[in-house]
Amino acid sequence: MNLFTSLWRLWNAKQLPTSAAASQPETDVTDRMLSGIQRLCASLPQGEAEVWLRNGEITFSVKWAADEAAATNIGNGFYFLLNGQNEEVKVAELDQDIPEKSDETIPSAAKKEKPSRQQTLLQQLLDYLRRHYAFRYNRLTDQTECAALPVENDASKKLSTGEYLDNKRHTDYYQPVDNRLLNSISLAVLQAGIPCWDRDVKRYVDSANIPAYHPFTDYLDHLPAWDGVDRVTPLAQRISHQPLWVNSFHRWMLATTAQWMHFDDPTKRANSVAPLLVSPRQGLGKSTFCRMLLPEPLQRYFTESFDLTNPGSAEQKLATFGLINLDEFDRLPANRMPQLKNLMQLERLHIRRAYKHSGEPLPRIASFIGTSNRRDLLTDRTGSRRFICVEVEGMIDCTTPIEYEQLYAQLKHEILHGERTWFSKEEEATIQEANEAFYRTTPAEDLLGESFAFAEPNEEGAYLLSATQIYTSLKKKNPAALQECSPAAFSKLLAQVGQRVHTRNGNGYWVKPVK
Repeated sequence: MNLFTSLWRLWNAKQLPTSAAASQPETDVTDRMLSGIQRLCASLPQGEAEVWLRNGEITFSVKWAADEAAATNIGNGFYFLLNGQNEEVKVAELDQDIPEKSDETIPSAAKKEKPSRQQTLLQQLLDYLRRHYAFRYNRLTDQTECAALPVENDASKKLSTGEYLDNKRHTDYYQPVDNRLLNSISLAVLQAGIPCWDRDVKRYVDSANIPAYHPFTDYLDHLPAWDGVDRVTPLAQRISHQPLWVNSFHRWMLATTAQWMHFDDPTKRANSVAPLLVSPRQGLGKSTFCRMLLPEPLQRYFTESFDLTNPGSAEQKLATFGLINLDEFDRLPANRMPQLKNLMQLERLHIRRAYKHSGEPLPRIASFIGTSNRRDLLTDRTGSRRFICVEVEGMIDCTTPIEYEQLYAQLKHEILHGERTWFSKEEEATIQEANEAFYRTTPAEDLLGESFAFAEPNEEGAYLLSATQIYTSLKKKNPAALQECSPAAFSKLLAQVGQRVHTRNGNGYWVKPVK
């Protein structure tokens, strides 16, 4: 007996047998109801039945094959109304066919498929997270950051669509989403009555749905217009009033800011110059001044930890920090200077980030600055153009607040209006000449000066010796002085302090023994 036949006989009988359900326990009644629904649905041929049970309501939607309906000769159709105990049955015959609704007459909302349970829970989760938290992906650190939103705040809507009008309001409250914070968010979601797994929260937090931002470009993009007042010169004069220093510091600040603004542009030069604040006296505020150059929102991207013995870590910091302070620069060994100069002029990096399977190209963002407690800190005369050495005149003013927004608004304005952000050859020559006062004489150079004096070609008492011959002679005289100076390094030293002569027998130097 199929479902249609059952309903047809029910109409002919105009009544149903009285049920004994009222006397049965509630669980038996429920089981009987579900069993009856199952039997009704199982008796349906060639069609389908849709049954909804929710909130104390059962809704049936039954379709059967058209040929079966025609064979029963039921006319226009029937309407059945039954109560829950089979005690009342109302049956009515329809007077006319029910017109079928075409797709054009069905409202668009009715055509939409009902979302699945998984889709419903996902939407509830997303709505909750966007109401209570603001998320953003930090391109510099490769981390998602989170800020808890106050109630009735719409900042999350703006952030989720990539608008950053409210970023400033939340800058101090953003924190990286680590496991501890992720677990706290997951617990808050569960306490709100949304059944989900912590992996569902993590999947959203680590997805491309989170708007990306770069802290440096974001800061520079939201600066006010420059008011026309020079703030770079007074800042430089906190260290020294020497014109060369003031002009060089201004040029370096332009190069630093330009590197932050255009880090994604492969045609831009890397900032390969570093100021060095020099003073034998300690406690003048040299390191504090270096740290003060970054505004509060960017302070976390300042570091004094830079280990040249770990090249991988050093390169990674070029891509993750905005300013690196080479504190106590004079303690760096001379054999590390070539490596440092190479790092200072790197433009594009290829780094494998933590938890990543392969390396990726990353732009260089960091600039360098340094401090020293000794005046004799440079060892390579030809490479000293990379450093702007300045002697601190006195106690540095680290208490007067810096007007960061106008300071960087000035630098940004000058860059956008074509101000040069690199040092010219003339400026480099001037810097190199001024750095002579900060040059450190090595034991090898002292031994050379004690043993030989450079002479003119064919001068009386002079000899034309190769670099190897001079090195061998000095090695016999004082091996300890050349312990840290290889033959290659000694040849480079000779080229810096003497005049090399090219002959058919090779390169050499005219020297006279010192008596």
